[in-house]
Amino acid sequence: MKQIVIALMILINSVVAMASGVWPANDKTIEIVVPYPPGGATDKWGRVINEIFSSQGWKSVVINKPGADTVIGSNYVASAKPDGYTVYVGGNGFIDANIAFKQKAPGIEYTENSFAPIIPLGAGTAVLAVNKDVPVNNYQEFKQYVRKNPEKFNLGFWNSYTANIFYEWAKKEGLPRPNIIFYKGSAPQVADLLGGHIPFVFDTFTAMAPHYEAGKIKIVAVLDSKGVDIVKKTNINANIVSLAKIHGLLDVPIWYGLYAPANTPTEIILQINQVLNTALKNSKYTDDINSLHIANFGGTPQEQQQLQTRILNNMRNVAKNLD
Repeated sequence: MKQIVIALMILINSVVAMASGVWPANDKTIEIVVPYPPGGATDKWGRVINEIFSSQGWKSVVINKPGADTVIGSNYVASAKPDGYTVYVGGNGFIDANIAFKQKAPGIEYTENSFAPIIPLGAGTAVLAVNKDVPVNNYQEFKQYVRKNPEKFNLGFWNSYTANIFYEWAKKEGLPRPNIIFYKGSAPQVADLLGGHIPFVFDTFTAMAPHYEAGKIKIVAVLDSKGVDIVKKTNINANIVSLAKIHGLLDVPIWYGLYAPANTPTEIILQINQVLNTALKNSKYTDDINSLHIANFGGTPQEQQQLQTRILNNMRNVAKNLD
């Protein structure tokens, strides 16, 4: 029995060593999984990573697996072989709200320990946007309006589990409970906001910036602690507040990160990290990302783990408060 165990350990070590020495193999394709349809910031990151991998001579392909608040794509990656040939462009919802509110999330087959962080892909901000015809021009006017018109407090968003933080926000601000309308991504939500079919939405500044710059919507607040600075790069005179600076549990940026299945060899994680960190110093790859109002990309797996842990803890605290 002891000889069998020793033989298995030698075999495992040999496989890991071989993987770290020759990975990626010329005949194998790296799947870059994106849990949303084509288009949008998460998908853009997938395309940039694919381009960087190709520049290394690595075979790779972007695979879009949308649906179920990222659960479909997340389950797929969590159950994939941990050999470096499946990576995941993850972000808000999948490893924080989906986990914290898992009792309400059917179909989840993974935990926060099912993934190995590879590299931080930066963060943007979520903004509270208002239809241009609603008589609200700043956050104080917004609060007065929804208190006087609770039946009009319809709020759009695109992840049903992350949306729990908006119930907590409304409760702490003494606002009516919002009627949250859930959308399948930013595109239909933006269309309804512009068309006057919904008065308020939370969405990424990435999605809202062009319409904000054109004067088609108003922005009265941001969710996280750094969002005001992001919006003021577009409009230095913006009259907005950070909700996180009022209520710390709301400090949830729109974040992105690259992951692999848990137990992917450390050597492969570090190899991918090094390649991407080097490439992300080149404007050839980063100009498009900067234009999406995403900043501070690049770094270590440990930094991505720290961000993930902080936001997951915030979400779990919100979950406790809502019980």
